[in-house]
Amino acid sequence: MDLATLERVFTVRRHDALTAACGPTLIAAVHQQAPGVRLRLPTEPGSDTPELRRGEVDLESSSTRPTLPGIRCRLIGEDRLVLAVRPGHPLADGPASADRYAAAEHVTVSRRGRLRDPIDDVPAGHGLERRVVAAGLTADTVLQPALHSDLVVSLPDAVTHAARDRLGLLTLPLPVQMPPSRSTWCGTSDSTTTAPTSGCASWSPEPPRHCFDRLLEEVAAGRWGPSLNRRRQ
Repeated sequence: MDLATLERVFTVRRHDALTAACGPTLIAAVHQQAPGVRLRLPTEPGSDTPELRRGEVDLESSSTRPTLPGIRCRLIGEDRLVLAVRPGHPLADGPASADRYAAAEHVTVSRRGRLRDPIDDVPAGHGLERRVVAAGLTADTVLQPALHSDLVVSLPDAVTHAARDRLGLLTLPLPVQMPPSRSTWCGTSDSTTTAPTSGCASWSPEPPRHCFDRLLEEVAAGRWGPSLNRRRQ
């Protein structure tokens, strides 16, 4: 399968931060290597949606493992969590201890409007409680109010780096121990079959999707590093 002659529309659904971080590179790579391919990059609505199984979405990024049958996932990257705060924020004055972190007011990213996420379990284990005053749908939604207040945002580093820099926000280390945020590609079993080390002609049953999957992995390598590519979750 020659990507240069492929003509097809691919739908790749990812959350907003990942689209902002990798979307421009993906569009440029596809335009250069597969000029006949067109892309749809809709917003990720949540996990366990049926569009993948129906073939309406070719690949989808996710931070959680779907439970629907027939869907397989592959890890594409791990990202540390950091804090984003305005210049002059009190937390930027000296080490950001767990006590000071929990005492601050927070905004969080949640497609479902949840005011609690797994990060709250860590300070809770030390008798501390984090106060989340708002949950926004996207990273941009919560970064804007942090720029003009003392609100604190905890979010993945690599995929939000450009957005934080664009707004002039400060980045601080997360003062509690948390496992890395994980990003995976999810698709039907046919679209996530392990690929050979080179070439696409032997991929089956659908070589165009496997070649496109390989291209997506190359773009992901530029964000998280090649050592994370093609690891199975």
